[in-house]
Amino acid sequence: MLAAERMTKIIEIVDSKGIVTVKELSSLLNASLMTIRRDLTRLEQRNMIQRTHGGVISMKYNRDTSYINRSHLDIDEKTEIGRTAAGLVEEGEVIFLGSGTTVAHMAPFLVHKVGITAVTPSFQIINDLVNEQGITLIFLGGIVKSDTYSTVGQTVEKELSNYHFHKAFIGASGIMVEKGVFNSDFLISSEEKVILGKAEKIFILADHSKFEKSALIHFCTFDQISGIITDSKIPERLVKSCQAIGVEIFKS
Repeated sequence: MLAAERMTKIIEIVDSKGIVTVKELSSLLNASLMTIRRDLTRLEQRNMIQRTHGGVISMKYNRDTSYINRSHLDIDEKTEIGRTAAGLVEEGEVIFLGSGTTVAHMAPFLVHKVGITAVTPSFQIINDLVNEQGITLIFLGGIVKSDTYSTVGQTVEKELSNYHFHKAFIGASGIMVEKGVFNSDFLISSEEKVILGKAEKIFILADHSKFEKSALIHFCTFDQISGIITDSKIPERLVKSCQAIGVEIFKS
C-alpha cells in the first residue's frame, strides 16, 4: 500500500472510531508501528489528526466549539430531552445538574418542582433558576471554565463529595453500546465521576447524534447508570441494543 493510500485509510479509520491506538492502526493496515507513527507525524503536521499518548484522535470528532454555539445546536431535540428528564424529578428531591448544554434545557421544566434542591456547576442553570422561590440552588464554586460556562477543579470535586443526591443528570459526548459513556473534557469528566458514587440514580442526557460515537474520556459503563434520556430520532435498533444489555432508554 502506498503511503498516500495508507494515510487516507488512517483518516477514514480515525474519523469512524474517534480514537484509535497506534497498535490498532498497525494491525488494521498490516503496517509496522514505525510506519504508522511516521504517517501520523505527517498527518499531524497537516492538522488532519491530533496525536495523544499511544494513539490518535479525529479532528472532526468532538471538536471544541463555544458553549453558545453548542447551545444552539439541535435545540428541538435538547428541549424535548430536557422536558423528559425534568419529568423524572420528584418534589423534595436533591438533584445534581451537570454542565452540558442538553442538561441546561431541563431548567425551564423544573420551575414547578416545589421543594427540590438543585446542585450545579453551570452558570446557565443558575441564571435560569435563580429567581424561582420554590427551588433551593447550590452553586459549586471552583475554577471558571469559560468554554462550558461552568466551574471545575478540586474545590468542586471536594464539595461534591459531601453531598448525597437522589438523582443526577449528566451530559455526554458519545455513547457506544459495547463500551459505555464518553466525555470529551478531562476536567468535567473528573468532576462528574465523583457523582458516580454519590447519586442513587444517574441519568445520561444525549441526543441521537451522540450514539455510536466515542470521545477522549471513557466516563462510565452502563452498569453505573440508571438510564439514558434521548430524543425520538434515535434508531430503534439502538434502543433494542441498549435494552438488551439492561440499559433503560427514555425517549422524548
